[in-house]
Amino acid sequence: MVLALLSAAFMLAGCQKIKDIRVTSTKIVSLDIRGLSGAEIILEAGVCNPARQISLSEIEGELKHSGKVLGRVAVAPIVLKPKSQEKYNIEATVRIAEGATLR
Repeated sequence: MVLALLSAAFMLAGCQKIKDIRVTSTKIVSLDIRGLSGAEIILEAGVCNPARQISLSEIEGELKHSGKVLGRVAVAPIVLKPKSQEKYNIEATVRIAEGATLR
């Protein structure tokens, strides 16, 4: 999901070099379950950014399975360094929707 959000943000910007920004790797660094209502997740994403500095904020989305909304995810703001290949820790909060179960 994070990959889709990053890709969408880059494509909307319109600059040729921004279109060349790509995610090179991803892995889960930590997962902290918050009872039955959600979780705090830290993902490590490798990003190749040949463009200028990019700031991404207000990233939110829905988690769906078979058309049903299971929850919502909110990602902390991210600033991508210009002309770099870096790994970024991306913090996300997941909240389970009412009536949804973790099973």
